[in-house]
Amino acid sequence: MNMKLVLGAVGAITALGGGGGGAYYYMAGGGAAAGAEQVAEESSEATGDPVYLPLDTLAAPVMRGNKVRQYVFLNVSLQIIDLENKAEVAILKPKIQDILLRELHRRSIISPGKGEQIDFVALKQRLLRQVRTVIAPGIVQDVLITNAMMGAKS
Repeated sequence: MNMKLVLGAVGAITALGGGGGGAYYYMAGGGAAAGAEQVAEESSEATGDPVYLPLDTLAAPVMRGNKVRQYVFLNVSLQIIDLENKAEVAILKPKIQDILLRELHRRSIISPGKGEQIDFVALKQRLLRQVRTVIAPGIVQDVLITNAMMGAKS
């Protein structure tokens, strides 16, 4: 009877040890997801495919007269020519955030004469123009607005 208990305990310890080792291997970067991400990055670097650098959420005021009526919260990503340049652009991310926030507060993002519609084409052009004052031309190919959400009206 005691032999069965000992063998059961040894089996349980072996199973837990194997599962723990597998979890460690996966968490340390040996899992399939980590491998797929590494392959994607290497593939992007080898082929020169563009990569994306998401920025922190940007808040743009919607003005009525001299008062802020509400804010529009924008999720923006930069399309960069390759992985090598992404690292260089990422270093300047705080400066890019600053210049984009200043641009959003300088002039309205709402289309004149169209109610409360955002002129996304003009907005993307404005933001890209500002990014290119910080980053050499050709490195950032596009500014992508991935989400725009209106805040509560005041």
